[in-house]
Amino acid sequence: MKRPWSQQNKLKEKEIPSHSDIIITASNIEDLRTRSLFILLYFTAGRASEICCGRDKKGEVIDGIKKKDLELTFVKGRTILLIKTKNLKNKNRKYKYIPVPVDKEDVLLAQLNQYLGTLHPNQMLFPFAKHRAYQLIKPATGYNPHWIRHIRLTHLIKYYNLPDQLITRFAGWTDSRPAKHYIELRWQDIVDHY
Repeated sequence: MKRPWSQQNKLKEKEIPSHSDIIITASNIEDLRTRSLFILLYFTAGRASEICCGRDKKGEVIDGIKKKDLELTFVKGRTILLIKTKNLKNKNRKYKYIPVPVDKEDVLLAQLNQYLGTLHPNQMLFPFAKHRAYQLIKPATGYNPHWIRHIRLTHLIKYYNLPDQLITRFAGWTDSRPAKHYIELRWQDIVDHY
């Protein structure tokens, strides 16, 4: 039987995909809903259980992200897509608000909007559990959904230069200690800062 993190460990051995690689990967996913799931997992660095629906300890259904949880807003002269997601591992904050700069993520946002245009405001984007997300994402991308979290958090440091405190906030952690397990920087990334 495969160990749960065996694929994760294999992915860690490879180079982290670039932002351009993410755009190409998204473009190559034919199914609109699967492509949108990939893009939202990337944008939010969210766990599949925070994006998709699930069940609580009593067996009650917990809604996933709905179309109305994504809203365009303007901050300091910039257009931002603000995404509200569940924050399952933080006892203090029930929700995370993830800002996505439209000017830097326009290609992926255009692809996401194709799917959003097919939904009504109260409709869940992905009305299935995290296991189904894995079944869709793994064959379409070669990544498991949790690896996409690693990729995005690494990109936030590498391309956006977000400091530890903002990475902690973005990821929904209470402190920055988990970052050492999520950030996948390589020696080549050091050279970029010389």
